[in-house]
Amino acid sequence: MKTVFLYVLVDPRDGRVRYLGKSDNPFDRLKEHLRDRKPSHKVNWIRQLRAEKLIPFVELLDEVPEADWGFWEREYLRVFRAVGVPLTNQTPGGEGNSSPRSEETRKKMSESAKKKFFSPSHRAAISKANSGEGNAHFGKALPDEVKRKISESRKRFVAAGGLYPPFSFSGRKHSAETRAKMRAAWALRRKH
Repeated sequence: MKTVFLYVLVDPRDGRVRYLGKSDNPFDRLKEHLRDRKPSHKVNWIRQLRAEKLIPFVELLDEVPEADWGFWEREYLRVFRAVGVPLTNQTPGGEGNSSPRSEETRKKMSESAKKKFFSPSHRAAISKANSGEGNAHFGKALPDEVKRKISESRKRFVAAGGLYPPFSFSGRKHSAETRAKMRAAWALRRKH
């Protein structure tokens, strides 16, 4: 049975959950959130973080069957809102892609994506161009206040168990298999 992850984006300044979403790979999905420019509360919140040289943390909330993710996303959103979590989500959840893609379209998209990967020599050239003085952050230091906030946030994260939230919003414990998948996803993310 295919499963997907429900995840939350957490504000590193205060540890509050601000967004709930669904993805096969929440860590890659974070990159999309950081590039998103469509006007929304979530985009405005992420812009505020970026202005302080911060980005949200991704925390895995649950792993659910792909066929049931819409139900679980709506239910988590309902509970979060009921207890006063300041979410930036603008809908009740569970909508997903409103226009399912045909098999032919998915194949075309897959082929196109495969062409977008850079060759090792191209990646090396990009890396060289962005190293040293070519890096936008070269010679710049984070303000002490931002360093302190990052340090405190990381300490809370480690104290909470490191990779995963110290609690389960649904009251369920993750199975050993799910925890192993989460560790593997995290390890894969750290390699890139």
